[in-house]
Amino acid sequence: MKSLSSFLKKYLSTSQNESSCQRTLFCNINKACGFGCQIHHAVHCFHTAIATKRTLVLETKDWSYKPEGGWDKIFLPITQCPKRQEENQYPFFSEDSDHDPHVFLPIVENNQPKYEIPNMPEDLFDELKSIHGYPTVWWIGHLVSYILRPTLKTLEPMEDQKRLWAWQTPVVGVHIRRTDKIGLEAKYYSLDEYMEHVEKYFRKLESSQSVKVKAVFLATDEPQVIQEAKSRYKEYIFYTNDHAASLANHVYGSRYSDSSLHGVFSDVYHLSNTDFLVCTMSSQICRLAYELMQTKHTDKSNSFVSLDDPYYFGGWLPKKVCAIEDHIAKSSEGLDARIGDIFEHLGENSGFVKGKNIRTGSVGLIPTNKVEVCMKGTPFPNILNDK
Repeated sequence: MKSLSSFLKKYLSTSQNESSCQRTLFCNINKACGFGCQIHHAVHCFHTAIATKRTLVLETKDWSYKPEGGWDKIFLPITQCPKRQEENQYPFFSEDSDHDPHVFLPIVENNQPKYEIPNMPEDLFDELKSIHGYPTVWWIGHLVSYILRPTLKTLEPMEDQKRLWAWQTPVVGVHIRRTDKIGLEAKYYSLDEYMEHVEKYFRKLESSQSVKVKAVFLATDEPQVIQEAKSRYKEYIFYTNDHAASLANHVYGSRYSDSSLHGVFSDVYHLSNTDFLVCTMSSQICRLAYELMQTKHTDKSNSFVSLDDPYYFGGWLPKKVCAIEDHIAKSSEGLDARIGDIFEHLGENSGFVKGKNIRTGSVGLIPTNKVEVCMKGTPFPNILNDK
């Protein structure tokens, strides 16, 4: 897996640094949403650029976070290719725009290409499916990792903070979202509901090895949660960024500031470096951390608990799974399947996939070990032959 990761990093760097800049896809980072949502918008653009053999040019000039010195003071440049013209002068990307050298891709809600996630290079998927539990997330994670490559000036304070904390492992990452999304996009969950899964993780770990320190990196937009955790769960060491929590607590003003940007990126960075995540996958920050986690470990596809949604990528095409074994249902809720049957993926629960069998029209449950994400026939071009 390390060799595939090294190959992909080199491939992405090469595709983004074409000296001719003859084919580009222009994208504006400034989607009307928060940091995690905007980065996932950039991933949508990057993914489409790779699928169409283009270089991504990301417009960050009027970014809502307004970092001092611009994007390139926080993150490394996406590309050296220039912006060709004003945004409204680019032809819109479409399935028929292959002949246009430079195109503009709007937000996924307004333009969902046939290449959209969960599609990915089929040859890369075939290499990964036997060594990683969720190849699509591994792929997305590498796109996120390229976009969010920190400058040395950004990286050094985060590493200094880890040294000040005396960061120890094993460590669980907990992300608790409380302010702007509760009641709108997400349900309220108490601290105890998160810590229940932290305790389960360490109990399981203690059954097989000695655990000297129980460490938790706690990221939140509610400062009172930090105080509650430290006062009530004294058997744990908590690594926290109190200043970032205070800034994130404001929906307006300081939430979209240079300091807040550093704080939220620091949260994502540290969460992705933990051994296990407890969060809500309805949160873009939780999903970013989970995606990045896959680029730093062998296989961390199952190293999380979500208190609400399963993992998803906003705007992705309807997910389909294919039967890799025959299956005879053993209950009224079960679903018969033949090898090769295709199912619309409707959810997952306790080792089963809920799906609709496209051949029969029946809806029911099938064991997860008897299906895999369908990738055959994906319109996404292969990339391993570019080695």
